[in-house]
Amino acid sequence: MDLYNFQSVGSETNGEHPVIEVQLSMRRTPAAIAPVVEQLMRVIRACQCVHRGDRTVETALQEALKIAVVASDGETPALTNDIRVKCRCESEKEVLVMIDLAYGTSSRGRESVIAPAIHLIKRCVDEVRFEQDGTSLHLRKRRASDGVGRTASF
Repeated sequence: MDLYNFQSVGSETNGEHPVIEVQLSMRRTPAAIAPVVEQLMRVIRACQCVHRGDRTVETALQEALKIAVVASDGETPALTNDIRVKCRCESEKEVLVMIDLAYGTSSRGRESVIAPAIHLIKRCVDEVRFEQDGTSLHLRKRRASDGVGRTASF
């Protein structure tokens, strides 16, 4: 059984900037986090969406995927569903990542279980937000930012 599977890889141009979009699904297991982060970071670095040596996006991805693996409203089915990840890299400009959490993460669950991870993610990227119903987590890092993300509210 594979820890992750690429669903699609696409490219387009946005003005002068090439855009690469990768969609994959990963098993809901901690063992899948490192290889998925490694694959996504290869794409992000190839697109030069982060400055050389900047590891903030890598840290944010690791923490966000940990949340996706462990966070749910306590419903057992969430533990068996794969996690869908979409990464959109606009060359030399920014990277956007959307992680489906399968089942909504309640406000109480966010505060008590994942608040420390969210605070770390906020320090690493420019924007962090949950969908209104808590079913997905969105991250954005602009290449022009100073290497340390700005805190955002969610």
